[in-house]
Amino acid sequence: MARKLLLSRLVAQVQNGELSREEAKRYFVIDPAAGSPFLPGLKLNSRTVDTAGLAQSANAMATALARDIDILDPLRAATAGAFAHKATTPKGAVAAAAAGATILAEGDSWFDLPLVYPRTLVDFLGERHKIVTLAQWGDTLEDMVASAQFVEPLKTKAFKHFLFSGGGNDIVGGGRIQDFVRQYDVGHPAPGDAAWYVKDAFVDALDRVMALYRKIAAIVKRTSPATKLVVHGYACVLPQKNGAWLGRTMEEFLGLDPVHKADLCRAIVKVMLDAFNIRLKQFADSSNGAIVYVDLRKAVKPDEWYDELHAREVATKRFARTFETTLGL
Repeated sequence: MARKLLLSRLVAQVQNGELSREEAKRYFVIDPAAGSPFLPGLKLNSRTVDTAGLAQSANAMATALARDIDILDPLRAATAGAFAHKATTPKGAVAAAAAGATILAEGDSWFDLPLVYPRTLVDFLGERHKIVTLAQWGDTLEDMVASAQFVEPLKTKAFKHFLFSGGGNDIVGGGRIQDFVRQYDVGHPAPGDAAWYVKDAFVDALDRVMALYRKIAAIVKRTSPATKLVVHGYACVLPQKNGAWLGRTMEEFLGLDPVHKADLCRAIVKVMLDAFNIRLKQFADSSNGAIVYVDLRKAVKPDEWYDELHAREVATKRFARTFETTLGL
C-alpha cells in the first residue's frame, strides 16, 4: 500500500502551487453529509492523507485547500491560453482583460466545481475562447449581487459577453424543497398534476430572483453598455434516491419517492425549472438585445447527471456548445 501523504506536506504543496487539479484528485473525496445545493462538500481522502488525529480540523480545511489548488494549478498556469483563467479578485479579472480576455463569467457551481467533480461548461468554453471567471461554487445569487465583483472588470469595457449563473439555490429551495412543494396527494398521482404541487411560495421566490437579475442587468448597462449579459436557467435537474438536496427530502417530508414516483417527482421539478426559464427568456426578450438567454434544458439526457444538480462532462460539453451556438462564437 502506498504511503499516505502527511497533511502538513499536502498543505505545503498546495500553498507552493505544486499540485495540479489532476494530481490533487487522489487527496479529496466528496462528503455527502456536508454542503448544500450548489455548494458541494469535500473532505480529505483518509486512504491517501495522513491527518494524524486531526481528521475533524483537517476536513474543515478541505474546501479551502481545494479552492487554492483550483487557483494555483501549475498545469493551468503553464497552458493559460488553453483554459479559462480563474481570477480570485476583480483585480485579477482586470489583468485578464488586459491580456486579451473577452468573456467574463460569474456564477455558482454550474460555472465552477471542486476538482473531484466533472469539468463545467466554463472549463470547456475556456479551451476555445479567452475567458476569465470569478465564479465560485457555493456563491449565492444575493451574495454575487451584493459583492458585485464583476463591476471593476466590466469597467475595462474589454468584455463582449458577461456570462452569469445564479438562482439555483432559490429555485430548488436551498435544500428545503418542501417549502415550495406540497405533500403527495392520492388525488394528484400523475405527472400531469405536477403544477398542482408547486406552492405560491415558489412564485414569490422566483419574483425575488428576477428582481436580483434586474439589478445585475442595470449594473451591466450602466458600467459597460456594449457588453451582452448572458443568462441561463439550468436544465431539469433529477431527483435521486437518497439525493442530499432533492430526492431524500421529497421522499421523507413529502411522500414523493424519486424511484416509485419518479415521473411525478421529475415533472414537479420540471415545472419549477421551466418557470425560471420562461421568466429569463422574457427578461432577455424585453432587453432590446442587451441580454441573451441560453436554453440548456434539451442539452442533457436523464442518464447524464453526475448528481442531482450537476451534469456529467458529456453533457457539460454540450452546454458549452449551446452557449457558442447561441452567441455565435
